[in-house]
This record gives sequence, C-alpha cells and structure tokens, in this order.
Amino acid sequence: MRSALTLSVVLAAAAAFAGLAGALPSRSACTAGLSKIGGFQARTFCGPAKATATVAGKKLSFVGGQCAISQGYWTVNIGTIELGQPHKTKSYFGIALTKPSHADGTYRNVTFGFNVPGKSYLVSGGTLTLRNGGKAASFSGALAPGGAKVTGSVTC
Repeated sequence: MRSALTLSVVLAAAAAFAGLAGALPSRSACTAGLSKIGGFQARTFCGPAKATATVAGKKLSFVGGQCAISQGYWTVNIGTIELGQPHKTKSYFGIALTKPSHADGTYRNVTFGFNVPGKSYLVSGGTLTLRNGGKAASFSGALAPGGAKVTGSVTC
C-alpha cells in the first residue's frame, strides 16, 4: 500500500510539472490533455519521447510523450497516467527529478514509476544519467517492493 501511495505521489508530481511546461509537438493520433477513465481523472501526454524499461529480463516499451524542464526540474511523461484508478488500463512512464536540475550528469536516489495495463512498477533510490542536454537518459534501480533489477533508457 505504501509503495502504491509513493508511486501515485511521484507520478502525480511528474504530471503536474509537465502541465506547467509548454507542450511539445504531438502526433496527430494522440490527443493530449485531461480526461476521465472509469470516472477517474487521467492525463494523456503526446510527443516524440519514448522509453524502454527492462524488468527482470522483460522489455517494456513506451511511446508518445514529452520531456520538459519546468521551473528547473527535468521531467518525462509518456502515455496516459490514470490518477486513482485501481485497475490501470493504459500505459504510462514518468520520471521527475526531485531537485531543480537538468544538466547532463548522474543523479542518485531518483524515484520513477511506470505501468502497463494491470501492473504498476515503482523504483525508489534509482540512478538516472542525463545526456545530450537532457534529450536522452538512462536509468537503473530495483523495484520497490521485490528488488527486481530495472534498467532502461529515454529519448526525447
């Protein structure tokens, strides 16, 4: 329960920061913005950002999102975040640095989360390395709970 609450807080913060930033160009098949899914609030992100995450050897892919720098914080949001939805039906990936920074380099103790229909993942205490002026990143860590290894990358 605690990890689900932490995941909700981190992902909501990432979505909030992205809402403050200007939207990047989007694909015509994607409609960015707020909506309701099953009576719960949802926010869809569109744009060129994509990510892959490998969890215990299984590769997950996320496409159609945005990277942004809002009030000095680097964030990435890909897909649709369903806030409060007990049974996730959409895919989403999100990271938000918890201190104002977007310079290339390695950041430790980063929390990030992602979900695919029916399953949510949370990494707390992970590592994020920004490259190319924040246009690319790699990340690693261990799932909380469980400890399964997570690695992946983001391109903006």
